[in-house]
Amino acid sequence: MRYSSEEQRTPQTRFPGGTASTEQGTINESDGENEARPQESRNCESCPPSSTPELSEQTNINFHNKPLPIGHTNKIFFATASWYGRKFHGRRTASGETYNMHEYTAAHRTLPFGTRVRVTNLRNGRQTLVRINDRGPFVSGRDIDLSYQAAQDLRMIGTGVEKVELEIIPG
Repeated sequence: MRYSSEEQRTPQTRFPGGTASTEQGTINESDGENEARPQESRNCESCPPSSTPELSEQTNINFHNKPLPIGHTNKIFFATASWYGRKFHGRRTASGETYNMHEYTAAHRTLPFGTRVRVTNLRNGRQTLVRINDRGPFVSGRDIDLSYQAAQDLRMIGTGVEKVELEIIPG
């Protein structure tokens, strides 16, 4: 999903768990519950009823156990990213893998292990693709911890923390 202006990209409300935009509306992923708010441009009284399931049915996903199904609608989240590197290099991640700071991986509190996420640095527009293999971050106000390599690609090593867009990549 692409936006024509910065105003449309930025959610009106910031939720601790992130905000997702889908074709049906905006999803609040805070507190582990999905709360949909339809977008104003989608409110059309003369439009025929949709034959697709309700948004709550489409987004009923167990974010802890399995990757998103193939063909699932991409979700866009606006988040705060940080990175971790040398101190954790070679240690075991929550998924059981050994952390390698030179791979394209990330830690997220709720996304299932194996989920692929396109991360876009909102300050400079740079993008990278990561795979969720760890849990975290455990610092208030941060939503995703990127590997050193991913952070380097996004040019955020010096700043340490950046506002990002997260796009869940299906299958």
